[in-house]
Amino acid sequence: MDSANSAAVLVAHAISATRFFLRAGSGYVGSITEYRAGERADAFRTAGVTKDDLLDLIDRFVDEAAAILAEGTPEHIEGQVEMPTTDNLPVPARNGAGTLMAAVGHLREHVGHVQLMHDLWLAENP
Repeated sequence: MDSANSAAVLVAHAISATRFFLRAGSGYVGSITEYRAGERADAFRTAGVTKDDLLDLIDRFVDEAAAILAEGTPEHIEGQVEMPTTDNLPVPARNGAGTLMAAVGHLREHVGHVQLMHDLWLAENP
């Protein structure tokens, strides 16, 4: 299906979004507008990315995620996370804990998409 994202896009996007929201929930709130225009947009351009590239990306992100979370404090968990935006897309108000939970929920959503794609592929290629 031409309009569907590939598994590579879903993996790259899930990692970039998780990184952004883990940082925001751990005290480093970047510009969501810049994220959407830069790192997020880049994640949707995965031409030439191999399985090994994706596995390496995942492996590196595991360590990076742990380092990001280690920077968080109880104040970050309890404090409000403000993500001003200039692109008029809504950004829900959340505290640090809610932002970290949003990161996990968003990641899980895309993991489910990839699992479904895998199951559909297996159904067509027994």
